[in-house]
Amino acid sequence: MAWIGERLHGWSDPALPGNPGRSPEWICTVTSLYWLTGTAASSAMLYHDAVRDPAPERYVTVPTAVAHYAAEPVMIPRPWAQRHYNVVRWERHASGGHFPAIEVPDIFVEDLRAFACLLGLGARTG
Repeated sequence: MAWIGERLHGWSDPALPGNPGRSPEWICTVTSLYWLTGTAASSAMLYHDAVRDPAPERYVTVPTAVAHYAAEPVMIPRPWAQRHYNVVRWERHASGGHFPAIEVPDIFVEDLRAFACLLGLGARTG
């Protein structure tokens, strides 16, 4: 629980007023959900596996969108991303961290909608 709680606190944007990612009540609620449902270990496994056994070099042809939020702890360089992925959308945001759906939901949803429209999956009007 401590590992997840530290990530929720440390990887959220401290500059956001009222950011739930910095709230002790929210951190306790989310860490409890991970702990009580037995998903704490599986959620951490992604980070463990990425370091211990990184994916082989390859180019992913599926259209990919990248959204960088200001307080994200790791910023992927655009040249690296374009060398490995078919990047069709690249956005940088002035706020938000590793948990944008919680921290800046309006920006996050707009990113999803714009990417869906780019792929021809957006809502049809008229």
